[in-house]
Amino acid sequence: MDTHGDRTTPDTPPPTGPDVRIEATNFGPIEHAAVDLRPLTVFVGPSNTGKTYFAVLIYALYRILDGFGRLPAPFHRWYRRPRFPEPRVPATAKTLRRTELRKLLDKLDADAASFRLSDVPEGARDAVRTFLMDPETLRVGIDRELMRCFDVESVSDLVRLTGQQREMGISLAVKERDRNLWKFRAAVSESGVTADGRIEDDVVLFPEGRPESRLARRIRSWSRRLTAGSGEPGEHVYPIEAFFEDLFFEAFRSVGSHPDDAYYLPA
Repeated sequence: MDTHGDRTTPDTPPPTGPDVRIEATNFGPIEHAAVDLRPLTVFVGPSNTGKTYFAVLIYALYRILDGFGRLPAPFHRWYRRPRFPEPRVPATAKTLRRTELRKLLDKLDADAASFRLSDVPEGARDAVRTFLMDPETLRVGIDRELMRCFDVESVSDLVRLTGQQREMGISLAVKERDRNLWKFRAAVSESGVTADGRIEDDVVLFPEGRPESRLARRIRSWSRRLTAGSGEPGEHVYPIEAFFEDLFFEAFRSVGSHPDDAYYLPA
């Protein structure tokens, strides 16, 4: 099955939001499916070919990743649902030096609309990626959400039983104007579930900027913390978890969605 969503004509405006492509292999009745989602996507075909399976998969992925926006957000992080583990940020990536943090704040203050993930110091970038796409968080999310949505005792029950391969693969890629933004993939077998993701370094966090009042208040708050800090410039270090929680909370207010906005209505 290779299904494409509704296409626009020269007289209609292009769809809003990034381009999303979802693929599944050895998934229930589906040997392989690749779908480009559009604002309206319709599945048409004979019975028992996987239309419902794929529709439920889209719903599950939407909830796990907090929508298919410009940035992923495993939903437990923002809604504090206790059954999901907190991201395991590497200890070496938990601090920023004063000069590094000042550089980030100046960049945000001068031009938030051009602030990219690559502007974050390389060591701290690992913390950002883990903050957004921790493999263990994603693994638990895909395992539990698929079991819930399909009402199975084990997600391995969804693996297609015919053929030599005994592993189910799921992948999702998000692009904007032919530029990769982020990817997610998961593999399911009798031995368990693995999952991971990748966010590209050139992703712009605030593509259209933010209302001056909100982002400016965040910047001023962190600037005051810098001013109140002690030690020589470049020596004093600051915990970055709170800073990035502030930063990405603002980013998601701008470009994120909410999993509670997703509904699946069986036929």
